Amino acid sequence: MELIENIFIPTYVVNLRKRVDRLAHIKREFAGREEFKVTYIEAVEDTIGALGLWKSLVKVIHEAKNAGDELIIFCEDDHQFTANYSKQKLFEIIQEGYKLNAELLIGGSSGGFKTSLPVSENLLWVQSYCSNQFLVIYKRFFDIILQKTDFDPKKKVDNTISDLALSKFVIVPYLSNQKCFYYSDVTMFNQLYPENQLERFTEAEQNLGKIMKIYQMFRSKLT
Repeated sequence: MELIENIFIPTYVVNLRKRVDRLAHIKREFAGREEFKVTYIEAVEDTIGALGLWKSLVKVIHEAKNAGDELIIFCEDDHQFTANYSKQKLFEIIQEGYKLNAELLIGGSSGGFKTSLPVSENLLWVQSYCSNQFLVIYKRFFDIILQKTDFDPKKKVDNTISDLALSKFVIVPYLSNQKCFYYSDVTMFNQLYPENQLERFTEAEQNLGKIMKIYQMFRSKLT
Protein backbone atom coordinates (compact mmCIF):
# COMPACT_ATOMS: atom_id res chain seq x y z
CA MET A 1 0.00 0.00 0.00
CA GLU A 2 1.43 3.34 -1.06
CA LEU A 3 1.39 6.23 1.35
CA ILE A 4 -1.35 8.67 0.42
CA GLU A 5 -0.12 12.00 1.68
CA ASN A 6 -3.46 13.83 1.55
CA ILE A 7 -5.36 11.32 3.69
CA PHE A 8 -5.97 12.30 7.30
CA ILE A 9 -7.50 10.03 9.90
CA PRO A 10 -10.24 11.65 12.02
CA THR A 11 -8.93 11.29 15.57
CA TYR A 12 -10.94 12.14 18.64
CA VAL A 13 -9.11 12.58 21.94
CA VAL A 14 -11.13 12.70 25.17
CA ASN A 15 -9.80 14.64 28.12
CA LEU A 16 -11.26 15.90 31.38
CA ARG A 17 -10.75 19.65 31.59
CA LYS A 18 -9.02 19.36 34.98
CA ARG A 19 -6.42 16.87 33.63
CA VAL A 20 -4.09 19.49 32.19
CA ASP A 21 -1.07 17.21 32.59
CA ARG A 22 -2.69 14.57 30.40
CA LEU A 23 -3.72 17.13 27.80
CA ALA A 24 -0.16 18.43 27.53
CA HIS A 25 1.11 14.86 27.15
CA ILE A 26 -1.30 13.83 24.40
CA LYS A 27 -0.69 17.01 22.43
CA ARG A 28 3.02 16.18 22.43
CA GLU A 29 2.25 12.67 21.16
CA PHE A 30 0.39 13.99 18.13
CA ALA A 31 2.66 16.97 17.44
CA GLY A 32 4.04 16.78 13.91
CA ARG A 33 1.98 13.70 12.97
CA GLU A 34 0.08 15.15 10.06
CA GLU A 35 -1.68 11.86 9.27
CA PHE A 36 -4.09 12.61 12.14
CA LYS A 37 -6.84 15.21 12.09
CA VAL A 38 -7.13 15.61 15.85
CA THR A 39 -10.22 16.91 17.62
CA TYR A 40 -10.04 17.31 21.39
CA ILE A 41 -13.32 16.47 23.12
CA GLU A 42 -14.12 17.41 26.69
CA ALA A 43 -14.75 14.09 28.43
CA VAL A 44 -17.94 13.53 30.39
CA GLU A 45 -17.20 13.49 34.09
CA ASP A 46 -19.18 11.10 36.27
CA THR A 47 -18.83 9.83 39.82
CA ILE A 48 -18.53 6.39 38.20
CA GLY A 49 -15.44 6.63 36.01
CA ALA A 50 -16.45 3.85 33.60
CA LEU A 51 -19.82 5.47 32.99
CA GLY A 52 -18.15 8.79 32.25
CA LEU A 53 -15.85 7.10 29.72
CA TRP A 54 -18.78 5.34 28.06
CA LYS A 55 -20.69 8.60 27.77
CA SER A 56 -17.54 10.20 26.31
CA LEU A 57 -17.28 7.43 23.71
CA VAL A 58 -20.96 7.86 22.76
CA LYS A 59 -20.39 11.62 22.49
CA VAL A 60 -17.49 11.01 20.10
CA ILE A 61 -19.42 8.51 17.97
CA HIS A 62 -22.32 10.95 17.60
CA GLU A 63 -19.87 13.61 16.41
CA ALA A 64 -18.14 11.19 14.02
CA LYS A 65 -21.45 10.03 12.54
CA ASN A 66 -22.63 13.61 12.05
CA ALA A 67 -19.32 14.41 10.36
CA GLY A 68 -19.76 11.47 7.96
CA ASP A 69 -16.53 9.78 9.06
CA GLU A 70 -15.87 6.36 7.52
CA LEU A 71 -13.67 5.43 10.46
CA ILE A 72 -12.13 7.18 13.42
CA ILE A 73 -9.46 6.77 16.02
CA PHE A 74 -10.83 7.06 19.54
CA CYS A 75 -8.01 8.06 21.82
CA GLU A 76 -7.70 8.51 25.57
CA ASP A 77 -5.29 11.12 26.86
CA ASP A 78 -2.84 8.58 28.32
CA HIS A 79 -2.07 7.04 24.91
CA GLN A 80 1.54 7.02 23.79
CA PHE A 81 3.01 5.70 20.54
CA THR A 82 5.41 2.77 20.69
CA ALA A 83 8.63 2.47 18.71
CA ASN A 84 6.72 0.17 16.31
CA TYR A 85 4.43 2.96 15.14
CA SER A 86 4.73 4.39 11.65
CA LYS A 87 2.27 6.11 9.37
CA GLN A 88 2.85 3.48 6.70
CA LYS A 89 2.18 0.61 9.11
CA LEU A 90 -1.00 2.19 10.46
CA PHE A 91 -2.40 2.80 6.97
CA GLU A 92 -1.59 -0.76 5.89
CA ILE A 93 -3.29 -2.25 8.95
CA ILE A 94 -6.37 -0.05 8.58
CA GLN A 95 -6.67 -1.23 4.97
CA GLU A 96 -6.29 -4.80 6.16
CA GLY A 97 -9.08 -4.20 8.65
CA TYR A 98 -11.35 -3.06 5.82
CA LYS A 99 -10.73 -6.34 4.00
CA LEU A 100 -11.57 -8.30 7.16
CA ASN A 101 -14.79 -6.33 7.72
CA ALA A 102 -13.38 -5.24 11.06
CA GLU A 103 -15.48 -3.26 13.46
CA LEU A 104 -12.60 -2.45 15.79
CA LEU A 105 -8.79 -2.47 15.82
CA ILE A 106 -7.03 -2.25 19.19
CA GLY A 107 -3.72 -0.42 19.04
CA GLY A 108 -2.38 -1.97 22.26
CA SER A 109 -3.86 -3.81 25.21
CA SER A 110 -2.93 -4.83 28.74
CA GLY A 111 -4.50 -8.26 28.24
CA GLY A 112 -7.80 -9.93 29.02
CA PHE A 113 -8.00 -11.67 25.64
CA LYS A 114 -9.46 -15.04 26.76
CA THR A 115 -9.11 -16.41 23.21
CA SER A 116 -6.81 -15.01 20.51
CA LEU A 117 -6.51 -16.24 16.93
CA PRO A 118 -3.99 -14.90 14.40
CA VAL A 119 -5.58 -13.91 11.11
CA SER A 120 -2.61 -12.16 9.48
CA GLU A 121 0.95 -11.10 10.25
CA ASN A 122 -0.30 -8.01 12.08
CA LEU A 123 -3.73 -8.86 13.49
CA LEU A 124 -5.13 -11.31 16.00
CA TRP A 125 -8.83 -11.78 16.57
CA VAL A 126 -9.59 -11.64 20.29
CA GLN A 127 -12.62 -12.62 22.32
CA SER A 128 -12.13 -9.68 24.69
CA TYR A 129 -9.52 -7.08 25.59
CA CYS A 130 -8.52 -4.45 28.14
CA SER A 131 -7.54 -0.80 27.50
CA ASN A 132 -9.13 1.81 25.24
CA GLN A 133 -6.33 4.32 24.82
CA PHE A 134 -6.08 3.86 21.01
CA LEU A 135 -8.96 2.30 19.08
CA VAL A 136 -9.64 2.33 15.34
CA ILE A 137 -13.42 2.23 15.06
CA TYR A 138 -15.01 1.57 11.66
CA LYS A 139 -18.30 3.14 10.56
CA ARG A 140 -20.08 -0.24 10.62
CA PHE A 141 -19.67 -0.25 14.43
CA PHE A 142 -21.00 3.26 15.07
CA ASP A 143 -24.70 2.40 15.31
CA ILE A 144 -24.01 -0.69 17.41
CA ILE A 145 -22.40 1.55 20.03
CA LEU A 146 -25.15 4.16 19.81
CA GLN A 147 -27.89 1.55 20.19
CA LYS A 148 -26.41 0.34 23.47
CA THR A 149 -28.56 2.31 25.89
CA ASP A 150 -28.31 0.04 28.92
CA PHE A 151 -24.63 0.40 29.84
CA ASP A 152 -23.95 -1.39 33.11
CA PRO A 153 -21.98 1.05 35.32
CA LYS A 154 -20.50 -1.92 37.17
CA LYS A 155 -18.82 -3.14 33.98
CA LYS A 156 -15.75 -1.69 32.33
CA VAL A 157 -16.02 0.00 28.94
CA ASP A 158 -13.62 -2.45 27.29
CA ASN A 159 -15.72 -5.38 28.52
CA THR A 160 -18.84 -3.76 27.10
CA ILE A 161 -17.20 -3.11 23.73
CA SER A 162 -15.87 -6.68 23.70
CA ASP A 163 -19.43 -7.97 24.08
CA LEU A 164 -20.72 -5.72 21.30
CA ALA A 165 -17.99 -6.21 18.67
CA LEU A 166 -17.72 -9.56 16.95
CA SER A 167 -15.02 -8.51 14.49
CA LYS A 168 -12.28 -7.05 16.71
CA PHE A 169 -8.53 -7.41 16.32
CA VAL A 170 -5.43 -6.51 18.32
CA ILE A 171 -2.54 -5.02 16.35
CA VAL A 172 0.78 -6.80 16.96
CA PRO A 173 3.40 -5.47 17.49
CA TYR A 174 1.59 -2.81 19.49
CA LEU A 175 1.39 0.69 18.07
CA SER A 176 0.21 2.14 21.38
CA ASN A 177 0.52 1.71 25.12
CA GLN A 178 -0.47 3.78 28.13
CA LYS A 179 1.60 6.41 29.88
CA CYS A 180 1.41 5.99 33.65
CA PHE A 181 0.14 9.09 35.47
CA TYR A 182 -0.05 7.25 38.84
CA TYR A 183 -3.81 7.71 39.04
CA SER A 184 -6.81 6.44 37.08
CA ASP A 185 -10.28 7.91 36.57
CA VAL A 186 -11.76 4.61 35.41
CA THR A 187 -9.98 1.47 36.56
CA MET A 188 -9.52 0.80 40.27
CA PHE A 189 -6.72 -1.70 39.61
CA ASN A 190 -4.71 0.96 37.79
CA GLN A 191 -5.43 3.34 40.65
CA LEU A 192 -4.06 0.87 43.21
CA TYR A 193 -1.13 -0.49 41.18
CA PRO A 194 -0.09 2.20 38.69
CA GLU A 195 3.51 1.02 38.57
CA ASN A 196 2.39 -2.29 36.99
CA GLN A 197 0.61 -0.65 34.09
CA LEU A 198 3.37 -0.76 31.47
CA GLU A 199 4.48 -4.19 32.69
CA ARG A 200 1.02 -5.58 31.91
CA PHE A 201 1.19 -4.17 28.38
CA THR A 202 4.64 -5.68 27.84
CA GLU A 203 3.62 -9.11 29.11
CA ALA A 204 0.42 -9.16 27.06
CA GLU A 205 2.28 -8.15 23.89
CA GLN A 206 4.91 -10.81 24.45
CA ASN A 207 2.26 -13.49 24.88
CA LEU A 208 0.54 -12.44 21.66
CA GLY A 209 3.92 -12.35 19.94
CA LYS A 210 4.50 -16.00 20.84
CA ILE A 211 1.15 -16.97 19.35
CA MET A 212 1.98 -15.01 16.23
CA LYS A 213 5.35 -16.78 15.84
CA ILE A 214 3.64 -20.16 16.03
CA TYR A 215 1.12 -19.02 13.43
CA GLN A 216 3.86 -17.81 11.09
CA MET A 217 5.91 -21.00 11.56
CA PHE A 218 3.10 -23.33 10.57
CA ARG A 219 1.88 -21.03 7.84
CA SER A 220 5.32 -21.09 6.21
CA LYS A 221 5.24 -24.90 6.16
CA LEU A 222 1.96 -24.88 4.26
CA THR A 223 3.04 -22.43 1.58
